[in-house]
Amino acid sequence: MASPVELDPDSFTRTEYPRADVPGGGPFMFFEAALGEEDIEGMAKLDPEGVAVQSCTAHRAAEFVQWLRAAVVPQGTAISFNTEWGMESDLPDAVVPTASEADLVQLFLNNIAQIDGLN
Repeated sequence: MASPVELDPDSFTRTEYPRADVPGGGPFMFFEAALGEEDIEGMAKLDPEGVAVQSCTAHRAAEFVQWLRAAVVPQGTAISFNTEWGMESDLPDAVVPTASEADLVQLFLNNIAQIDGLN
């Protein structure tokens, strides 16, 4: 089972308010959280609603999704994903199935392979 995500006393959160030159409105929060032995960094927004993790492997992303599903996202609510490269290639968001961590890793790796095939 994935390591739980916990608040790290040395981690950070920072809220930034919308800037006129950035479309999409609404404040967003940068965060750092302990995920197993290493910290994970990302950002969250309410409008549009979403969480993004930065610079992580497929395995780390799968751990994070498992934690989101178990501790944050209301049961029965869909989780979708995309990558920066996927968005740049105009790929739509994909639904993350309820699956084992190993299956999620493979899903994320397949998505990256699909994007690479578009280039």
